[in-house]
Amino acid sequence: MSTTYEAIWAFREDLQAMKESFREEFEAHISQRLGTPLRRYEGQLSIDDEGVSLIGKSKDAQEEFSLFVPFKAVLDVYLGWDDVLNRWKDTRALIKPLRINFKAQEKKSIYIYGKKAGAKIYGRENKALYEKLTIKAKGNQ
Repeated sequence: MSTTYEAIWAFREDLQAMKESFREEFEAHISQRLGTPLRRYEGQLSIDDEGVSLIGKSKDAQEEFSLFVPFKAVLDVYLGWDDVLNRWKDTRALIKPLRINFKAQEKKSIYIYGKKAGAKIYGRENKALYEKLTIKAKGNQ
């Protein structure tokens, strides 16, 4: 059975590049109380017995994007701030980002904010996503 959420996400390198852009950084700061943190993609996140799927579009160019991360490729799942997303500078201070480190051809890190369909605030489902992903990833290694 698959569980689906609306989501926004970005890879580590996307976030590092956006933080260097004054426009992106400014938009993220002014939207923090109401809106969306730094992100490159918007779409849906699905979890099934095999892994995590992200399907959507880039926020600016509207290019199609899809990624499947099998649980056996997941290195770790982390809920919280780190050296890439700082609590007070880059994100809403109360909603922790979800990070998945996985091995594709190289090690990749993806930062995710999830919400139930129709909900207004991204990230409210991150704790539930973290718990599901941690259990499934450990069960498949």
